[in-house]
Amino acid sequence: MYPETQPSTRRLPLDGTVPGRRDFLQRYATVATVATFAVVGVTGVLIFFHVGERSFMTLHEWAGIAFVAAAALHVIRHARAFSTLLAKPRARWAMATAGLTAIAFVGAAEVAPGGGNPMKLYVEASAGAPISVLAQVVGETPADMTSRFAQAGISGITDGQTLRDIEASTGVDMPRLFAIVLGGETAD
Repeated sequence: MYPETQPSTRRLPLDGTVPGRRDFLQRYATVATVATFAVVGVTGVLIFFHVGERSFMTLHEWAGIAFVAAAALHVIRHARAFSTLLAKPRARWAMATAGLTAIAFVGAAEVAPGGGNPMKLYVEASAGAPISVLAQVVGETPADMTSRFAQAGISGITDGQTLRDIEASTGVDMPRLFAIVLGGETAD
């Protein structure tokens, strides 16, 4: 029999107190840490590869907050072991390296012109570029690009329009417009 399924043989104290924080942490801290890590890890990989990005982003963010809370409980549960570990120089070096790496990524994103994710900056710049420029980026003529839009059922596009202009005038969402520009979509 598994320990969780066996009836408790432990007696409650006679003073009326109920087992407290230590029992709670023993039961749930590590389990909660592992469960939330699994959710954050899986959704993070899916978001990284742009699979269901819109669907998983909120779950990923909330699970991340839950993971931080669960990890804090885990650290409290194993406080003695963590203090022993952090007394070792190798662990301090690992923590310092991880912290400096995080600072480097955040700092680079904030210092970069426009700040933030460079891919998002590129997408924003592309959305504001005229079709004639986007055609050159993908190695086509502006006429070929406007005919590609017509084949996809979006007519009346000129090479001076931007994707933002087209989105505003036609109601077609930006991901579909990018798919047309990149040749991933040619018909409705």
